[in-house]
Amino acid sequence: MLCKCFAFLFVIALVFGQGPKMRDLFIAGEAYPCYREPVLLAHSDGTVLAFTEGRNNTSCSGHRDGYPKYILLKRSSNFGETWQSVQLLWQGNPDYYVCVHDAIKDVYWLMIQESETVLISNSKDRGSSWSKPEPLVIQSTFDFVKPAVGHGIQINSSLCKSSKLGNCPHGRLMVPSVCQGKTNGSSAFYSCVVFSDDSGVHWQLGGHAQRYSREVTLVQTVNNSASLYLNERNMSPTPGHRFISRSFNAGETLEDFGVDNSLVEPVNANWTGLVTSMCRFDDGNQSRIIYSSPLNANKRAVMGVRISYDEGFTWKATKTVDPDFAGYSDVQKLNSTTVAILYEHGKNTFADSIAFLTVGIDWLE
Repeated sequence: MLCKCFAFLFVIALVFGQGPKMRDLFIAGEAYPCYREPVLLAHSDGTVLAFTEGRNNTSCSGHRDGYPKYILLKRSSNFGETWQSVQLLWQGNPDYYVCVHDAIKDVYWLMIQESETVLISNSKDRGSSWSKPEPLVIQSTFDFVKPAVGHGIQINSSLCKSSKLGNCPHGRLMVPSVCQGKTNGSSAFYSCVVFSDDSGVHWQLGGHAQRYSREVTLVQTVNNSASLYLNERNMSPTPGHRFISRSFNAGETLEDFGVDNSLVEPVNANWTGLVTSMCRFDDGNQSRIIYSSPLNANKRAVMGVRISYDEGFTWKATKTVDPDFAGYSDVQKLNSTTVAILYEHGKNTFADSIAFLTVGIDWLE
């Protein structure tokens, strides 16, 4: 009888796929009273890097004057089944930060906004050790170019239908960023892109999106050239739905600005919108873009996953993966069957912990 029950459960798992499985990776406590801004990277060999910002003297931690903020990292070598001890990567006054993996050179690049400076560091051993952060200077007409929150991408020529040279700069590293400047005497923000064509040695500014866009997530789309779909936080006078744009030259310019009214982001008296995330999840049969974001329009709660089968023009599948409070997120393809999300989570507030959640692609569909 027992064997029959296990066989039945196995069949159910095959038919419906793995449902959401969540664990807290970083839990607020005395040393770090608040964790924010998760960043996630996953490698096909099982390496997973989970970053977060440990905060003091901020709204979610209470005010502890004299305490710094931290960039922290946990690593896994088995797809997130077990995790190594916390690594302290940076201590000071960081805000936005982003990490991108150069799969060709197998180097991870980490950019950190430290006050009015951007620092850059790299790891050549899957995050075990990191180079000393150095100032990064990006030539721009904007007053300040800083990394957004999340992961970057690398241009893959297999997604380009045309093989013409110059249409698809294979290996280009793309980092979601925020450009800040002055418009009519007041500060203005724009989602923008920073890229490198020499494996991270030099970085330059690409295109920028419409005014009032800010933190941005991006994916490469299937097209004749190296095309991008960008999904942006909407900080305009009419917020509540995500800004969008596209690039048809690997991020050098952005166009097709608009609003996706099907993608709601929470707005209330305390904040406008939040950081969401996208990744590709392709296999031999189906091309997909995965999108993670809270589904509640009024508060940071109810973490959801949407799937697009037409390169981000429409979203056909929506599933709730966590009904509790939830905020910023970063999503990655963990392996051939599983999606992973690192996100702000809590029972009392959206910033009680940083949680790591896995869910089967079959279950999401």
